[in-house]
Amino acid sequence: MLPSLFIILFKTPSINALVAEITGVVSVPDNMCINSCIAFTGPFSDLETCPFCGEASYDPLQFASNRKVARKEACSFVIGPQLQALRCRKEGSEALKYRDKKTQDILAAIEELETTGNSEDFVYNDMLSGSEYISLTQRLDLTSDDMVVCFSLDGAQLYQNKKSDTWIAIWIVMEYNPITRYKKKHILPALVIPGPNKPKNLDSFLFRSLHHFSALQREQGGKGFRSWDGLKEAVISSRLILAFATADALSLIELDGRVGHCGCHGCRFGCQMKG
Repeated sequence: MLPSLFIILFKTPSINALVAEITGVVSVPDNMCINSCIAFTGPFSDLETCPFCGEASYDPLQFASNRKVARKEACSFVIGPQLQALRCRKEGSEALKYRDKKTQDILAAIEELETTGNSEDFVYNDMLSGSEYISLTQRLDLTSDDMVVCFSLDGAQLYQNKKSDTWIAIWIVMEYNPITRYKKKHILPALVIPGPNKPKNLDSFLFRSLHHFSALQREQGGKGFRSWDGLKEAVISSRLILAFATADALSLIELDGRVGHCGCHGCRFGCQMKG
C-alpha cells in the first residue's frame, strides 16, 4: 500500500488529507534553494537567502506583502508513521518476523559450529549472516519488536542527455524476507529533492529524515517508539536500528563526506592506500 502513497501524495489536497487521516503517513515539505543548493533546515532555517548562490528563500512578490511563500520545496517522508502502518494489520506484522527468526537460526548455527567445529553447513545468504550484525544483536539483545532498516540515496536522470538533477532516497526494511525485501511494495520513500541541480549541502536535505529517526531512537528513554501490532493485538515498543547508509560510488561521497573515487584516498572503506 505504501508505494501507492508515494505517488498519490503529490495529487489533490483532498487525497493528501484522506491518506493522512487513514494511515498517519504524511509528506513533510521543507523550503529549499531554487537552485538546489541547500534546504533551509537546521542551521539554515532562519536564512532568507541561499549562502551559496544568493537566491531568495521566499517568493519576493509574496514576501513584499508580508507573506512567506517558499519558491521551491523538498519533500521528506518520515519513517515512523510508515513503520507503524506496516505493523497495524495482522498480515503486515507477520511478514515482519523474518529477521528475528533468521537471527535465531544463525545464533543456533553459530553455537553448533563452536561445539562441533564443522563450518561446512553454515551458509552466508543474507546481510543478517554477517558478524557485524550478529555482534550488534547480541550487544543490544534485539527482539522481534525491534526494527532494522537501511537508508539508500541516488540521483535520478529524468531527461535524456542531462545530468542527474533529481535525488531520491528510500528506506529498506530488513525485517522482510530478502526474496520480497527489495520489491517495490516493500520499499519506503524517504526523500525527494526535485533539482534542477545537484545539492551543494546534502546534509541540509537529510536533516528532516535523520532528525526524526534520532527522535524515534530516543522515545521512552531509548525503549523505542510505540505502535499497534496487529498480530499480537497489543501496543509494542520498537527500537529502531540503522544498519547501513548506501549509495553508488558517486553518490556515496555526498552521503559520507569522503573524497571522490578519483581522489588520492578514494577508497570508500577509508583505507590509507593511495589509489
